[in-house]
Amino acid sequence: MPARPAIFPPPVARAARIGGALALWLAGCAVSARAGDLSFFSGSFRGPGYVQDDSGARKNLDCRATGETAKDGAVLSQDIACESESYKFDLRGQYVADGAEARGFWREATRGSSGAVAAQIVGQGFAGASEAKGFAGRFKLHAGPRKLLFTFWPEDGKPARVHAALARQRLAATPAARENPRQAHGRRASAGLKMLN
Repeated sequence: MPARPAIFPPPVARAARIGGALALWLAGCAVSARAGDLSFFSGSFRGPGYVQDDSGARKNLDCRATGETAKDGAVLSQDIACESESYKFDLRGQYVADGAEARGFWREATRGSSGAVAAQIVGQGFAGASEAKGFAGRFKLHAGPRKLLFTFWPEDGKPARVHAALARQRLAATPAARENPRQAHGRRASAGLKMLN
């Protein structure tokens, strides 16, 4: 008599599935930045998000993020915070890139939980998993010229998903910028390069 498939697959099988899903996501990403460069996460971002329960119901979040890089973009310090009347998190992470891999540590300030993070970098994004007790799970981050996207799937499924789509904040227009937009844009670009070096 053939053996019945296990209702709850063993941890090795589950890990293989998670690894396979991560590999598929990475394969679908376009490589648009040099390996190990996290500088595209620099800056300030703000925008809406949501927290979703296992029934699919969503509650809106107000989110913000800041990021600073060093060592030519190989080191990233980042803070992502979201809140509503009933849900809140403040995630502070530090990551070090080594080629296509990123390793680091994050701390969720409102719960006092912390732990290690490991991820794979592809293009302007990276995805991986956190071992932070109380805030462990899988995550995905992507930054573009105008947006920062963050998705987190808690390990215990409570909530089922947290997602934020944040807009990069622009510098306020100065009198010089209004008089000569091209020249002002060149100055801002030069200042940005100096900050990253």
